[in-house]
Amino acid sequence: MENPSSLEEDQKLVEAINRGDQAAANRLVEKYQDRLYFCLLKIVQHPEDALDVVQESFLSALKSMNRYKGKSQFFTWLYRIGINAAINHQRKSNRHQTFQSQLSQVHLQQTAAQEERAAQSQPLAAAELADEVEKVRKGLEMLGPEFKAVLVLKEIEDLDYHEIAEIMKTPVGTVRSRLHRARQELRWILEQLGQVEHPSQGTGESR
Repeated sequence: MENPSSLEEDQKLVEAINRGDQAAANRLVEKYQDRLYFCLLKIVQHPEDALDVVQESFLSALKSMNRYKGKSQFFTWLYRIGINAAINHQRKSNRHQTFQSQLSQVHLQQTAAQEERAAQSQPLAAAELADEVEKVRKGLEMLGPEFKAVLVLKEIEDLDYHEIAEIMKTPVGTVRSRLHRARQELRWILEQLGQVEHPSQGTGESR
């Protein structure tokens, strides 16, 4: 939950922006741009794309500021704009990319990374940890936009179900079911990535 003094500051900034105060707009952007960026980066995955979506989100928010009535926390209203922009961006960027083609790309990237680690004699424990982190990142990238968004908001941003429901404009029950499905899909994707990395596993082959 936001600090009451922060909520009061947001309301004053919004009122000032609606009066045409550019300094207030700059202050609001400065206050929330990093928080929004790091959230949206986990959804769109690429820094340049995240910067573009953040800029688009703030432009949209500033243009429609007179529609913010203070019924929800400002960051919730802003996140709703940002999450929708990120989901739309992901839909467009993934439109022509199938899951199998993504797995093929991951296989090539994993092979190159393994060769590089071998050449550099990276310690095994550190290499395995890096592999797991990268695998989860790739798994998130392959999730559908809505699933990815709800997973990021719950597991990474640590928002509660009601906050997520308000941001995504869906009932709490839908958030719960979507989160359950997102976790299932991510688990399945990670299993597929494991098979790509170790193709002999699960094929019945014996040594």
